[in-house]
Amino acid sequence: NRVKREAGGTEALYKMYNLNPDGMKSFRESIREQLRYEQFLDMLSKDVPAPEEERCREFYDKNPGQFVEEEQIHAAHIVRQPKEGESPEQVYTNLLNLREQLAEGGDFAAAARAHSDCPENDGDLGWVGRGRMVSAFEAVAFALQRGEVSDVFQTEFGWHIVTIYD
Repeated sequence: NRVKREAGGTEALYKMYNLNPDGMKSFRESIREQLRYEQFLDMLSKDVPAPEEERCREFYDKNPGQFVEEEQIHAAHIVRQPKEGESPEQVYTNLLNLREQLAEGGDFAAAARAHSDCPENDGDLGWVGRGRMVSAFEAVAFALQRGEVSDVFQTEFGWHIVTIYD
């Protein structure tokens, strides 16, 4: 119930975790497992003294590589492949027109729902680190600035438009 409340209600929870009523049982079990794990760790560490500042600094200075997070982007995309009777040139031209609308301030999420072959989550890919996408996609996505909309480009998965949320 706390998770539902924090998400803003049942519908918001479903959207946030891409759930439906049938998935709630496994979602609840996942939360139960997480709570059991946290209780177990608390029990194991109850007699362990808090670390000293000096020892923490020393460990950090000796192991800087353990404290580096990979570069990530929060991206969304629209992807299209030609459907039967549609040429690659038509897909490209349609996406060029759509990209123009997006560059002028159009709603990327709405465009993804309406035009993408992968409309799930409004095209939102979430946070993605380097090396997790095909190289052509990654090259474009990581070159963009927050809020920027890419040109139309092609990968083995089709024609794409990408935007970076963060």
